[in-house]
Amino acid sequence: TASSYIPTTGTSATRAADVAYVDVATWLPALSRTNCTFYAEVIAAAAAGSERILGTNDSGYSLIDINNSTSVGSWDGSNYATAGSVALVGSARKLAVAMGAGSRVVACAGSTGTAASNNLPAPTRIYIGSEGAVGNFFRGTYLGARVYYGAQSAGQIATLTT
Repeated sequence: TASSYIPTTGTSATRAADVAYVDVATWLPALSRTNCTFYAEVIAAAAAGSERILGTNDSGYSLIDINNSTSVGSWDGSNYATAGSVALVGSARKLAVAMGAGSRVVACAGSTGTAASNNLPAPTRIYIGSEGAVGNFFRGTYLGARVYYGAQSAGQIATLTT
């Protein structure tokens, strides 16, 4: 939602929300949705619903999201891979999703969840803090984000998020 104050004379005005993304073809040309790992470190504010930590240009899909401030996961349009219930609000948390051929595993704070299918379409853009620039905006602070070529093992992403 638009939220920034813009000083004006006589009438108030707001501007559109900032939308950050990485163009895959330009900056990550070797990225394979079936052989990569996404990582983010964030401090979440209270979430009322689903918020995208890392989203894609395809609405309805998420690389990493938080749900109601207690769950970290990844949605491929039919299956939700989750790291389970974790206290997220107000603390720095490390999150990761490893995407292999046919499966995804999510980790948060050193814990991994059960693997789920990987039917995510290949993204052309990776959105930082939103779903395709149209919604599910992340309300919190980013401390960092990375992309690793190669799907890390469940043990590796557990260690990465510790």
